[in-house]
Amino acid sequence: MRAHDDNFDEDNQQHNGAVIEDDWPEIDVSTQRHYRVNGLSDFLSRLKDPDVKAKKWTITAALLLLIVGTVLLGFGAHSFIYNTLSGSNTIPLLVVGCICFIPGIYQTTLFIKIMLDSPGYSFDQMPSYD
Repeated sequence: MRAHDDNFDEDNQQHNGAVIEDDWPEIDVSTQRHYRVNGLSDFLSRLKDPDVKAKKWTITAALLLLIVGTVLLGFGAHSFIYNTLSGSNTIPLLVVGCICFIPGIYQTTLFIKIMLDSPGYSFDQMPSYD
């Protein structure tokens, strides 16, 4: 039930002259595989999916890049803030950390979105390192 509004006309479904649509378009999901992740056990059971097994090296590389990039960025930021290394040694740590971190976080986020079955994400979007 709508709250009382002097500008709302219930017969014509209009508010200040704008038509309000209550119907959402139907989405055809018959050709898509849908999983609903309801917990850790469902998430872990999805790891047995053939698509995940086909991309195991891509997922491993993404996680490795993410970890290495995070460690290098952490060391680089620490040495930059506390001057434990000279500036000529800090900048390469930050640059290599960014080079590792950016693709690692991108592919890891893509993998998580695919595993959570977010609309618009599929294994076809992930590169293959096989």
